[in-house]
Amino acid sequence: MKRFIAGIAVFMSIVAVLLFGLIICTFLIVSKASFAMPKDRHIVVIGNSHTECAIDDSIFIRSVNFSQRGVSPYLLTYVKLKKILEENVHVNTVLLSFDRVKITAEELSDNDIRNFLHTYFFMMAHEEYALLLKRPITWKALLIIPAKNIETIVRFVIKGRISYRDLNIGKYRKLDRDKLEQAIELAEATIENRINTNSDESSGSSFYPPSYLQKIIGLCKEKNVELILFNSPTYRPDRYGNKEQLMDYYNTYLRGTRYMDFSAFPLPEYGYGDIGHLNYKGAEIFSRYLRDNYGELFTPAPR
Repeated sequence: MKRFIAGIAVFMSIVAVLLFGLIICTFLIVSKASFAMPKDRHIVVIGNSHTECAIDDSIFIRSVNFSQRGVSPYLLTYVKLKKILEENVHVNTVLLSFDRVKITAEELSDNDIRNFLHTYFFMMAHEEYALLLKRPITWKALLIIPAKNIETIVRFVIKGRISYRDLNIGKYRKLDRDKLEQAIELAEATIENRINTNSDESSGSSFYPPSYLQKIIGLCKEKNVELILFNSPTYRPDRYGNKEQLMDYYNTYLRGTRYMDFSAFPLPEYGYGDIGHLNYKGAEIFSRYLRDNYGELFTPAPR
């Protein structure tokens, strides 16, 4: 019995060492990814699905869109932006998604850790690791990092190099969707229910002091980059938006940071994939507007 237990212990130790080695190798490979942007592109678009679907960087060619659906906490945005700015000293402007989803999601959820740790872990510093390693879910997510990065590892073995595009950490998403009518019906039902139950639309939402948003502000100042809080177009923000809450948050924590609100930008109904997102038709119209009016809209930070 003792020999059997000893054998199991040796086997488990070997498995643990191999798994730890795989995690380290994955870390070393993924950390070699280049974040270099073309020199003629000096604007970083970064945020969640709103900017991901709204700005087509094949049209607004001064920019690279690093937005990614599901990435709401600013912690993830901060570590990614830090890596981008370290490798692209020519960047002078950052358009940062700023909406209600972002300001109610300061902390990483278990789903955030499960879904994004495998690509964001190598960009983090000791402070982020200290926060995450307190969470049991982090240790579970670490164990599957090699499996989740298998495609990236294969690309590295084949090409001998990888870039941020191989990591799937954000790009423009060409949204081929036309669900505005269904989204309006759902939103109207929600509004009606709120009226009937006399409930506050903000009920259940928490606004967190923007610790990592403040870090993003400080990072951009340190790098001499102009940060613009950016609200992309949405359908009928006067009825379905949360501008008052957003402005209360801005005035409480962010006064003095430049803010560009395009939520009410005029678009035909066929340009919306749903209430909060542009489809590719709307993105084309909006991106052309940004491109054609660049001189009036954006003043690059002095270099």
